[in-house]
Amino acid sequence: MKNKSSSTQPVRRSLSEGGFFNPHALIGLFVCLAGVFIALSAFGAQPQTDLPDGRPDNGSGSGTGLAPLQTDVDDFLRIFDTANDNRTQLFMESDFPTGLPNWRMDNNLGSLQFIQFGGVGTATRVAIADGGNVGIGTTTPGAPLHVVDTTPGPGSSVIIGEEGDLLVSRSGANSVSFRLANGVRTWNFFNSFQGVYQLRDVTGGTVPFVLNPGAPSNQLVLSPAGIGINNPAPAFPIHHSSGARLTAGGVWTNASSRSLKTAFEAIDPMAVLAKVADLPVQEWRYKVEDASTRHIGPVAEDFQRLFGLGDGESIGTVDADGVALAAIQGLVQKMDQAFAAKDAEIAELRQELRSLKDSLTDQ
Repeated sequence: MKNKSSSTQPVRRSLSEGGFFNPHALIGLFVCLAGVFIALSAFGAQPQTDLPDGRPDNGSGSGTGLAPLQTDVDDFLRIFDTANDNRTQLFMESDFPTGLPNWRMDNNLGSLQFIQFGGVGTATRVAIADGGNVGIGTTTPGAPLHVVDTTPGPGSSVIIGEEGDLLVSRSGANSVSFRLANGVRTWNFFNSFQGVYQLRDVTGGTVPFVLNPGAPSNQLVLSPAGIGINNPAPAFPIHHSSGARLTAGGVWTNASSRSLKTAFEAIDPMAVLAKVADLPVQEWRYKVEDASTRHIGPVAEDFQRLFGLGDGESIGTVDADGVALAAIQGLVQKMDQAFAAKDAEIAELRQELRSLKDSLTDQ
């Protein structure tokens, strides 16, 4: 008794033993063809038909002058890794016009890559790693979105990290920048070759903000209360860590605690008063001010020459206040001395007058 055979076995036997006119062979062949058509039907695919290159343009605007080939697939198209090399590919090629790039899509060890080849060489343009990171210009994205400039010369990269962090880096170059433009004005966040960060007004040609490397923590703090300078918790519109501040009323208040000072020395108020008398005081305005604006005061050069204070270009308000107070003390001392001399003179005159009266009484 013969064993039952599969539908392919009669085909092999018919080809070797009896040819295609063997009834068993014909039945097996029909079964095979029916299986193929059933499989195609299940995928909803139509057998591909290669049309001749001379097919007429259908007006699709493709620019090739040829009607496109079309294969309709219902639901899904599956490509199997029959070679077991963990790689599957889908090619999208065109031979007309020549020189244009072609594309292919690779599933390479779990990474989905979109590769351009042909007219511009071969390069992976987009890659989706097995963890979901997306790379543009790199096959090893290190963040949810990782963009790398692959053009010759200095390479640039942009990374958007897990928490929304944006990293812009550039290898082989002295600087890197991030530009914002809206057609009205262009701003450039610029990191120079020395590591100096700048906010540049590209349109206006100015650099309104510069941050040098090595700046200490809390050097500039913006809060609802104001601006802190080396002060993490400013309580005034401008508030320095020393206590100096600009109040909400516009009054500048100097830090002046004894605990902040050292190297105290006594002064001669009378000498300070004499120097104040020699200090030229004039009316003037700053060069950048309107002609109607006027001020009264000395210049820094004279102030430094007479009192040894300041840098010859500026006058500290605490120094100006100190000189004024010392001069007032000197004036008080001078008046006290003058009053004492007058008192002595008056006392002497009184004594002389008393002596004169006594002498007249004796006569």
